[in-house]
Amino acid sequence: MPIKNAALTAGVRTVRGEPTITATGLEGGPIYALGPELRSGHGLEIDLQPDLDADALAARLVDRRRPKDSVSTWLRKGGLSPVDVALLRDTTGNRLPTEATAVADLAKAVPIPVEGLAPIDRAISTAGGVALDAIDDTGMLLDRPGTWVAGEMVAWDAPTGGYLIQACLSTGHRAGVAAARWAAEHP
Repeated sequence: MPIKNAALTAGVRTVRGEPTITATGLEGGPIYALGPELRSGHGLEIDLQPDLDADALAARLVDRRRPKDSVSTWLRKGGLSPVDVALLRDTTGNRLPTEATAVADLAKAVPIPVEGLAPIDRAISTAGGVALDAIDDTGMLLDRPGTWVAGEMVAWDAPTGGYLIQACLSTGHRAGVAAARWAAEHP
């Protein structure tokens, strides 16, 4: 299930997007974007309401509370999705705060334990490759003129937001055009 319109923070870096909750953890564009920070051991926090500050969220929760509502109903009426509520329940061991300020503070910085990364056989993409400062703007190796790299050969750490195939094809095309031009100039 996707967590809609969230801001994820690992270390000092924050990205927005829609991570997906799976049977084994979180994945998706924002998780991939935070890969370097997560691999470095930084913790993960999710802001479930990035367009509101904690005071505004608390005020909205107070305004929407009705005496006969369950906590889940109250939180949904306050703008938290069922997925958000489930994540809050999981994070608190099903002991959700009942005060609006405490719920708002939690929703603005849901701590997500990082117990590890998916194994290599599950990977769609992996980190590593030729450093960006080792290639020119066509993908040619600076130390080996006449040799180009493209796609996942480059250490770009998935800046594509899920368009990896397109990025591989585009960088491959760019490298191929440059290689053909270079070969014509260096017979």
